[in-house]
Amino acid sequence: GAPLAAPTPSALAGTGRPKSPATPLQLGAVSGTATKILGFTEPTPEPPVEEPEVTRILNDAELQDYLHMRDSWEDPEMSEAALHNPRLAQVVWRLQAVLHPMPPPARPKPTPKLRVVLLGKPLSGKTSAAKRVCEALSLAFLTPVSLVTEATAVLTPELEATLQSLSVPQKMLATEFIDLGRAVQKKLLQGQEVDEDTLVLLLYNRLRWYDLQPNIAGVVMEGVPSSAEGFKKLENLLTGYEEGARRLPPPKLLLPSPPPELFASLAPPPPRPTPVPA
Repeated sequence: GAPLAAPTPSALAGTGRPKSPATPLQLGAVSGTATKILGFTEPTPEPPVEEPEVTRILNDAELQDYLHMRDSWEDPEMSEAALHNPRLAQVVWRLQAVLHPMPPPARPKPTPKLRVVLLGKPLSGKTSAAKRVCEALSLAFLTPVSLVTEATAVLTPELEATLQSLSVPQKMLATEFIDLGRAVQKKLLQGQEVDEDTLVLLLYNRLRWYDLQPNIAGVVMEGVPSSAEGFKKLENLLTGYEEGARRLPPPKLLLPSPPPELFASLAPPPPRPTPVPA
């Protein structure tokens, strides 16, 4: 019966060196051993089951039946009018237009008509060159002779029937051209020469007339106007510009003054008084 001595730290530690912590491999081995001893088995993960093609097809068919309210999803109490509700369709259409607005359709840009003035010395071939250009580019060729000939040729008995087949803008221009043709015919019958002012008016009417013709790409003018004054008058008729005229300043936009209550509501609040310590 000698008393037992307390174990020394070196005896507890074995060699006297501190033990290293257990590694995860060692912990796993201990856990597996304990699991075997206790009689438990770890569940094995099941492999992912792919959806068969038949199941996918059946699911798609079920979805289509649900969307179209067919077979088992069909409600016998729902009438045909309830399925085609114009008000609901209008609401859905408006929501679709707000969420996904469609771009506006592109408008075709109008093609400007050509207006060519052909200048050159006498007998330089202006008329021959202009006729070839007009034939190739679908242009109308206007000369003083062609304007006078066309103005007098419209005065025919079939005039009323011709006017009835025209549109409103064309009918207005045709009526104006007929009045000019009568004035030209009167001067010719009296043995007078057609002045340049009348030729400019005839030219101004024909320019607007050919602007309404889709198969005419523009106009080539040769010999008309024949002076600087004639060009100035034609420019004044086409654009309203007059050389030497005083130009008025653009009008000022007068806006109504806002009410004073608006400024009072926008003014910052007055500062709070600082409390005086007692």
